Amino acid sequence: MFPTSHPIFLFLPFIIYIALLAISLNLIENNPNSTWRYIVALLPMIPGVVIALGVVRAIIQMDELEQNWSQAKLAHHLGTSRQTVNAIERGKYDPSLPLSFKIAALFGKLIEEVFEPDESDARWKPHTMSIPILSIVGRSGSGKTTLLEKIIVELKRRGYRLATVKHHAHSGFEIDQPGKDTWRHAQAGSDLVIIAAPDKIASIRKLEQELTLDEIAAGIDGVDIILTEGYKRAGKPALEVVRAEVSTKPICNPDQLVALVTDTELDTDVPQFHLQDVNQIVDFIISQSNIG
Repeated sequence: MFPTSHPIFLFLPFIIYIALLAISLNLIENNPNSTWRYIVALLPMIPGVVIALGVVRAIIQMDELEQNWSQAKLAHHLGTSRQTVNAIERGKYDPSLPLSFKIAALFGKLIEEVFEPDESDARWKPHTMSIPILSIVGRSGSGKTTLLEKIIVELKRRGYRLATVKHHAHSGFEIDQPGKDTWRHAQAGSDLVIIAAPDKIASIRKLEQELTLDEIAAGIDGVDIILTEGYKRAGKPALEVVRAEVSTKPICNPDQLVALVTDTELDTDVPQFHLQDVNQIVDFIISQSNIG
């Protein structure tokens, strides 16, 4: 992708320069009495200086490529988000194989030269770096939010720390209040708006493309479990809420479904809980997530 990163491009200019110098010396030797011999002797210096400057520029470009790229520029060339690049650099997100190949190609290196996992570094160990994720899914009006509220209360009562992520399927949601200072910052063009107070902090970031659940989770730390509302197609373990008056047909991918919370009996192999069995549901979540 970047030809200057190949070693041949550093040696080729010097080879050309030596060839020009040899030609010049040959002309001088064959024309010892010519008044033009001094001019001929200077000829290789002109392309030599140009070539030398080109080599220096190539080396500088290589150094910028390997050391001084901004996360935004790197993300642009990789076709991913800046948040993903940041998470990879901090060791909180393992890139997919295609992305790993892109990163290696961008730096003109082999994958094993770019990624050298240190077994002594816990960030490279999935069982220590991953925060378990459970998605609460269901049809609109089934009671997902109500159930999630009760689960949060019970988990907090038991001393667990948790994060929640709400999936919004449509662009352009607004959680700020029009006219407030932070709203005005965003309207003026700020890409990241943060409001900080003594007891809490909130941030609103503009995105060029939607983040995956894994990318969002990579930016979360200090919690025991991440609960999401939605993300029924994110490939994460899911607990589906099924209410008879809405529909008795689950919508979750069977490969993701770990349990049902319902007010009716369904023909399924996964565990089923009643809508009011919050304690049993939380017991199940703790057992399945290995956070007990």
